[in-house]
Amino acid sequence: MILKEYPNSDIFLHSPLDSNSFKFSLLKFAPNVAAIKIFHPQPLPENESFVRVLTAHKSPNGIQGLVQYFNLVEGCLTMIKSHQLKNNFKYDWIIRTRVDGYWNSRLGPENFVPGQYLIPSGSRHGGLNDRFGIGDFRTSSITLSRLSLIPKLDSADRKYIFPTARFGVLVAALSSLGPLSGAKCRPCKPVCMGVCVENVMMWIEKEWSLIGDEADKIT
Repeated sequence: MILKEYPNSDIFLHSPLDSNSFKFSLLKFAPNVAAIKIFHPQPLPENESFVRVLTAHKSPNGIQGLVQYFNLVEGCLTMIKSHQLKNNFKYDWIIRTRVDGYWNSRLGPENFVPGQYLIPSGSRHGGLNDRFGIGDFRTSSITLSRLSLIPKLDSADRKYIFPTARFGVLVAALSSLGPLSGAKCRPCKPVCMGVCVENVMMWIEKEWSLIGDEADKIT
């Protein structure tokens, strides 16, 4: 449904070794198999940036499950980039699909939109549908680099509205000596210090949210 519709394409497979891996022997009948990597899954390190950026919500194996999944996805992208470099060319499009998908019709050209990453609707389970995706090479590279982009996301400066409204929540920077240090904004650049903080605290409703008795400690 894909290869016969677009014969000028290649297959890349990146998969952990399990009891069903023998089924990949079917690929010996497939045309244009560029690279296959079947690996023994191992626990991956979880650093502080992973904990700050990711959430284990709806992940049955916690943050480790997400890291393993991101490594699986980006591992295939690494294979594609290596193949391009070795053969001195660049793919126009990347079609990402799972090996447990079933195709009942051909993939039409209307699904290829430059500068956009197309995913099917339905089966979200609290996030984006991960069963299929199409994008040009640049868009797909950004979308599939889920593991390597985590440190960049973590280092991106957080921005909050300032000054806050009367019933808003004061956000402390990592450099603050108060009890909120780093808990809400890491990293962020302080936009108010010293007397400025005192003036803002006079305006904020002290019985609201995280302020109250902590006000003197923060200032």
